[in-house]
Amino acid sequence: MTQQQSPIAFSAEKMPKILPILPLFDVALFPKMVLPLVVMQNVSIQLVDEAMSQNRIIGLIVSKEPAKENGYTPKDLYTVGTSAMILKMAKFWAFSPR
Repeated sequence: MTQQQSPIAFSAEKMPKILPILPLFDVALFPKMVLPLVVMQNVSIQLVDEAMSQNRIIGLIVSKEPAKENGYTPKDLYTVGTSAMILKMAKFWAFSPR
């Protein structure tokens, strides 16, 4: 398991012009809330990895349906979401001897 941590420093000046969106299902995130997430889809893992290598800020929007193999369209997502900063990330390697 590898871990990365970040101090809490979230300001409007750090908000990217284009916000990567991570769809959620059966859970919503509100401002000032801490939410542990398990990300399992490859596209979502790549999104989180890219955010971790940049400013750690992503958009979280609740989807109207469970995970879709072909991805989401704007119609699949609710219109309001929350911007979030990834505070801590841990990668668990499947089939690892540990």
